[in-house]
Amino acid sequence: MRCKKWFTFVVKSITVTCILANATQILPDVHAEADTISTLTSHSQPKSALKSSPLKATPILKNGNFSFNSSTKNFPDWKLATVVNSQRIDNPQLVDAGSTNWYTVEPHKFDIGTSADGVSIYSWEGRENIMYQTVATTPGETYTFTYNANIELSHANYLYTGARVVDEASNTILVNNPKQGITKTAKEYSTTFTATGTSTRLEITNSCAGGGTYKDQQVRLKNATVSTTDSIPPEMPSIQAMNTVSTTISGQAEPYAFVQIFANDVFIEEVQADSQGYYSIDVSPYAEGTTIATTATDSSGNRSAKKEITITPAIVPTPTLDIVTDQSETVSGSSLPNFEIQLQINGDTFTTQTDTTGDWHIDIPKQIAGTNIEATAISYGVRSDIVTTTVLDCTSPDAPVVNPIESSDVFISGRGEPNGTIRVQLPNGDTLTGNIDAAGYFRLEMPLQLAGTGVRVQVVDASENISTPTNAIIQDAYTSVGSNYAIHALDISLNKSELVNLTQEEINEIIRDRASPQGWDMQAFQAISENQINMTTNATPLSNEGDYTATFTVGDVSHTIKMTLVDDTVLAFATTPDDLNFQTTTIGAELVTIPLEDPNWNLQVKDTRSNNSNWNVTATVNGPFVAENDPQAKKLHDALRYRSGDTSTIIPDNVAFPIYQGKSTGQPIQTIQWEQNQGIQMEVNPVGIKEGQAYQTSVTWSINDTPS
Repeated sequence: MRCKKWFTFVVKSITVTCILANATQILPDVHAEADTISTLTSHSQPKSALKSSPLKATPILKNGNFSFNSSTKNFPDWKLATVVNSQRIDNPQLVDAGSTNWYTVEPHKFDIGTSADGVSIYSWEGRENIMYQTVATTPGETYTFTYNANIELSHANYLYTGARVVDEASNTILVNNPKQGITKTAKEYSTTFTATGTSTRLEITNSCAGGGTYKDQQVRLKNATVSTTDSIPPEMPSIQAMNTVSTTISGQAEPYAFVQIFANDVFIEEVQADSQGYYSIDVSPYAEGTTIATTATDSSGNRSAKKEITITPAIVPTPTLDIVTDQSETVSGSSLPNFEIQLQINGDTFTTQTDTTGDWHIDIPKQIAGTNIEATAISYGVRSDIVTTTVLDCTSPDAPVVNPIESSDVFISGRGEPNGTIRVQLPNGDTLTGNIDAAGYFRLEMPLQLAGTGVRVQVVDASENISTPTNAIIQDAYTSVGSNYAIHALDISLNKSELVNLTQEEINEIIRDRASPQGWDMQAFQAISENQINMTTNATPLSNEGDYTATFTVGDVSHTIKMTLVDDTVLAFATTPDDLNFQTTTIGAELVTIPLEDPNWNLQVKDTRSNNSNWNVTATVNGPFVAENDPQAKKLHDALRYRSGDTSTIIPDNVAFPIYQGKSTGQPIQTIQWEQNQGIQMEVNPVGIKEGQAYQTSVTWSINDTPS
């Protein structure tokens, strides 16, 4: 098997024959099997920027006759260096020397004269003046570096020129022959080397030594070249498959080779491959059956065999079509670059062109979910297969309407999108689901929930779109609901005795504890900690028995409760009768018992203590009954009796006599009454009683706490 190295070079001289654009270039009679492909593809390799006449080659070494740019004061592609006392200085500044076409690095030490066909270099003893150029090389390839030189002027005894070859990457000297003799007769100096890297530095050295007052020399240089002995033709270049809509001829050849391109054996263009061997030119589409051929010529003039392909019918690939929703106002996708894209939507046609990467988009009105959209790619009249998509439903359903929920309800109901699913999130995080009927109603069984907490209700439609939530609060008489928050708090009762010696802060803690305020954040869907709920009361301190209010507030909602303050320290008469009247009675010769005129007399005890303590009521008759209009008449001593069942007991005058035994039961008002012919009665001895007289005395009622 032959082994071939890639390289670039130019021979010392080459003859180029121009070929007119309409001439026919005869190709080498070598045929390679044609590649065929029917599907369009895209090739994005870089194209060479250089396009030239057929069979030209780029030299390895540039500017071999040392042309000078007087504007920039440099030799294009060449650089200068000088070595003095073993110290090398690269790229020294070149300035005018004061004479026409002469420039200097260091006056009378390193001067340079320019002309159309070479360069003159003036050097002084004790230094080495250098011109050098770095060229592209192929590792392992053998090259010949040549230049012409002769002495123009000299006063030194020893005159030298020479060559030095250096691997640029490693700075390794490959050839070092700087001191070759030089005469006034022009001579070609030649150096052969084998490259070890892809960049090699070629140096032309000039130096002199010995002599009298002037120890100098002036050397003329011209015709510098680099060549190689390569005689192996390059491999056939590849050609990317083409069809009737292709607009690029591209492929790969030997790096830096010149590729000649033909259509039906007619020369089209020559292009140089890049450092990776890629080449490309733009063309108009060719007809089916057209033969495209290429050959490659390397820098030594070696020419490859011919590569051919045949233009095939185009099959335009089906474009891609991205997802479209009922919210979309743009349809997009991809195809090949510069293709026409055509959309069909409900009989309307929309068109656009793909960009240089093959992407495309078209603005459209919003479409109803379920609408079909068709896309086709078109290139030079050839249409692709149709790709179809259906507009997806991405519109969220409306938030559900939830009927009010009481704390006693075991169902949640309302309305939502027909045939959707209702989703209920409970305060504890559990989720309930149910169906919405065709009319849009739902009714879902739900466990009992605490008043003041919330549920979050959402609708899920058939396309899994979810509505915004409706936050519903579990309500009762003790719940207030705002836009974002809800509060639940109970009416309470306070006993005066439990507030004794407490600070207002301690009283407020009792109020909070009994009212049990609970806040709910509907947006965050969570309970609010009690310390975030503010409380104010309408009276401070709470002292008198009666009704008060406390207001709890969080966010945008407030709830006011009723506080009843009960004086549970009272044991007293609520009412006592002003008069205790007995029935008018006819008295005979015997003792007579006289009942009360009204058994439903008004004697009431107020006891708010609710502590199960015993108490009793005593009656003290303040002396005997005395005739109202006759103070001298007989007085009725010990005239009152207390009957309980069948037992009748005298109530002595001026003695506290117990007439009722009671107990603190939580009922604040207790009425003292007796059945007929029971309780307090009057017993009268008729002896000495005056007819028609009214007798009276006073009674003192006392209530006594008698703990058991």
